[in-house]
Amino acid sequence: MACVGTLSTAQLDAPFDDPAIDAFLNENVQAAEEACDKESVIGLLQDFNIIDLLKQDFYLRTNYLNKRSLLDEALFMNEWCSQCDNYFSAYLFFNQYTRKNFTTKRDTINAYLAVGDDQFIDNLQAILEEIEDLINFDTESAVAVLSLIENFVVEERRLGFMFSGQYTWCDWRLRVKMPLQYHERNYFANLEIQNALQELLDPITGAPSPQEEGRFQREHLISDQFGVGDTRIEIDYPVVDTCNTNMRAGFLATIPTAYAFKKGLYGSFFCRNRNRPTIDLCLLVDQEAISSGALEQAFTNFFLQAMDYLSAILLDTRLGNNGHFGLGALLHSQGCLGKWVNRPWAQNIKIKSRLSAEYLIPKEERVFFIEHNNAAEFDCRDFDDENQVDSNFDFLTRVLTNRFFPFNFKAKVSPGVIFRSTSRLIYERCKWGGYFGFDSYLQIGQGISEICAPDKIKKVLCKAKAEKSWIYQSRIIGGLSYRIPRSCSKCDVILSLNGGLTYMTRGLGKDFTLSFNIDTNF
Repeated sequence: MACVGTLSTAQLDAPFDDPAIDAFLNENVQAAEEACDKESVIGLLQDFNIIDLLKQDFYLRTNYLNKRSLLDEALFMNEWCSQCDNYFSAYLFFNQYTRKNFTTKRDTINAYLAVGDDQFIDNLQAILEEIEDLINFDTESAVAVLSLIENFVVEERRLGFMFSGQYTWCDWRLRVKMPLQYHERNYFANLEIQNALQELLDPITGAPSPQEEGRFQREHLISDQFGVGDTRIEIDYPVVDTCNTNMRAGFLATIPTAYAFKKGLYGSFFCRNRNRPTIDLCLLVDQEAISSGALEQAFTNFFLQAMDYLSAILLDTRLGNNGHFGLGALLHSQGCLGKWVNRPWAQNIKIKSRLSAEYLIPKEERVFFIEHNNAAEFDCRDFDDENQVDSNFDFLTRVLTNRFFPFNFKAKVSPGVIFRSTSRLIYERCKWGGYFGFDSYLQIGQGISEICAPDKIKKVLCKAKAEKSWIYQSRIIGGLSYRIPRSCSKCDVILSLNGGLTYMTRGLGKDFTLSFNIDTNF
């Protein structure tokens, strides 16, 4: 269908100082242009119904998937050392999203790509029926593959350590925490869909060996990296301090220290700052390319590069808040149930809560955009007019590239304001303790402005489809602890098992987190 190659800007703009090389290039470029029968290419695209397909969007959205920072994880709030002057904590954690949200409510890829749209499928089927003999595959099987792909989801896993410490002077408390993490994202389908895909694709591509299948998944379907995340700094001071109630107010800051030591450990790294591939439509009328299999190989290369481009948007992500500084306010409160319930056991039950609001400062990021779908551009063209051959050929080449490879420009991104609320009921004795509570997270919708693109292109970009939706997540949290007192020193060691599970979400996805915490207070 197309031949795909990638050239950097530096390569395209590199000057040639040798006149002989210039003459050679000019002569061969002119010969190549003459060899390409653009009128036949346009006629073939009409016969194959490809122009009807190009009138539709392939990308329905181009936003990055929403995520919640590990620094906001309620399991890392140090339940057992909150009243200590100084402590150091290390948390071994595992977090998994089984289905990331592509939009506010939907978690399958047909919310992001048109692979589930009936009109798109009908137009694609008409094309496949026309080119079935050229590329040697079964049309019904290809359409069935798309019907299975539309149910694909994106999974995310994070594994590592969260390090936290507190230092107290006078009545002020300073807390610092930072994660060391392995982060992985991948496409996923259940076993039934995988078996159905294998059954459909094996007659077309041949049954791959386990090694080939694993290599394909690692190169195109999995993205991973290892490094440190952002750093959170909190400072608070008591505003209410009685025998039954303690309330502390303060400030927090998120410092963008996230850095990946290694990318593509098991999977691949899909660079966002990549050039959009060029497409050679002339191969469609090149009989030598058809007979030699070059056209079929070009179709495969086009598919793989389009897949990697999609993975750069959906799978590649940053370990922190994409370099955004965060500033906010927080409020801690703690009370004893014994104040309201006059029973001995009530003296061991505490009620803790934490409220915070943080503003992430806007900064420049790379953002993917698609252009507004304007059917009038097709309607105003006469693809049978010989005088418009060059214009029509360039137009179709541009549209084909834009449909499958969104624009990639720098723009100012405003992540908005984040609100967090956590409440816990804690029961603690001399050695054993436990807690149960609820955690809520809200982030308002993202804004994009100051797109670094030529004015002519900027006018046609669909900014709304590149902006993230707002996020809401509610979770149940709980844990058990055991205190190991040290009689020979003032230092106690506290071991705890903690867990959290999402029961309500919007724009983010359902996840669960497990952690094993070691807290040392002194």
